[in-house]
Amino acid sequence: MNSEELTRIVAVISACISVLTAIFSWWAFRKKRDSTKWTNRYTRLLEVEGMLEKRHQLLTLHGITPELLEAHGTDPAEVIYVLMSFRATQESHRLEPKESVVLSEYRKHMLNNQKVARIWRCVLRGRLLFPDQSGFVSAIDRNIESNYHDSLTEWDKADG
Repeated sequence: MNSEELTRIVAVISACISVLTAIFSWWAFRKKRDSTKWTNRYTRLLEVEGMLEKRHQLLTLHGITPELLEAHGTDPAEVIYVLMSFRATQESHRLEPKESVVLSEYRKHMLNNQKVARIWRCVLRGRLLFPDQSGFVSAIDRNIESNYHDSLTEWDKADG
């Protein structure tokens, strides 16, 4: 192999490495942009939900009235706590999607508390939770339907 052939081989290899580097850089840029977008969105979400902590009357903007809370035996502080706890987990599942969502023992333990399950189903669901692309909301709904099947009709009647 003469030096001219070697130069051509090195040039082709260099060009391939350059193309691969450009592709990787583009991919890394997109990943970073997506990550930044989700981080900013979640930060804003926490700010907004922080406002709910300070000014409970903002819940009425989401259809969560004092009458609704009373009908389900809860108060704004409990609703906001459950919301923030479940929202953090929902965002985690959204950022790291899995084929199927399996609720953690911690989450199952929370849902074993009838008040938490009722807050989820009757107060938060459909009012303050994002549409679910991760399967997290569906997993919680299945858990509640399985554990509280006999109570659901009574709960739904309390909504009026």
